[in-house]
Amino acid sequence: VGVMHSHTHTNAYPSPTDQDRAFCPPIGSEPRMALFPDAYYLIMSLSDRSNPDLRAFRIREIDEVHEEEVAIG
Repeated sequence: VGVMHSHTHTNAYPSPTDQDRAFCPPIGSEPRMALFPDAYYLIMSLSDRSNPDLRAFRIREIDEVHEEEVAIG
């Protein structure tokens, strides 16, 4: 359903590395396809430890990141 990880010193947004790893095969090989096109990529920023920030994204196309709403509870 989802892929979750934290960014300890940066914003809760998919880094270039995160975006690259959402696809296979490696850069330079074509065509590249999303590994988990229906998954939510959940990223929690811990850059402000007193106020963690959780955000969700879909990464289905190269260079396209779409934020989704997060509802807890």
